[in-house]
Amino acid sequence: MLHFSKTLTFLPQFFTGAGITLGVSALGFIVGTVIGFGLLACGRSRWRVVRWIGALYTSFIRGTPLIVQIFVVYYVLPGLVGIDLPPLLAAFWRSASTARPSSPKSCVPG
Repeated sequence: MLHFSKTLTFLPQFFTGAGITLGVSALGFIVGTVIGFGLLACGRSRWRVVRWIGALYTSFIRGTPLIVQIFVVYYVLPGLVGIDLPPLLAAFWRSASTARPSSPKSCVPG
């Protein structure tokens, strides 16, 4: 027989963590959508430099594995650049930078 008495004592902490996870995910989705529309505008721009910047960012994010992006946010930014993000903000930034459609054609009408 299973006894959940000790498990139930940690239930409030579980719900707190689940709420933080859902909040970070929702905020990352919203910011990722805004970034995605910005990249869409870059891709549809008439200026070649703006299109190139959007394509460079998209190629970098799509071309690197997710674990490499996580290591860059957690270890490279603080070590090389001096940007020390708190863990919650780093998780949010990683979530927002990868919230994108799987195909570039899925955002283009027609």
